[in-house]
Amino acid sequence: MSDAQPVTATAARWLAPAGVLITGAALLAVMLRPAGERGLMEGGVAYAIVTYDLVLPLVGLGVALTPMTRWQTILVAGIFIAGIPWGS
Repeated sequence: MSDAQPVTATAARWLAPAGVLITGAALLAVMLRPAGERGLMEGGVAYAIVTYDLVLPLVGLGVALTPMTRWQTILVAGIFIAGIPWGS
């Protein structure tokens, strides 16, 4: 028998670190641009990065989603995304 792992197991191994690296590079690019040259979206991202009161709840949400199954995580993410327009 072959000891090969399923494709999904190997993809899960490198997909999360790759996503973190890509996101980190994008955030670094936003933060390195001068504040006067940032657009509306970049300014909002930069503000969210440097203010803990906006970032810590998202970190808590990530920690809470960790033990959940894939479908529970998708459901919570969908509810979170759907609730953004109605948030204050």
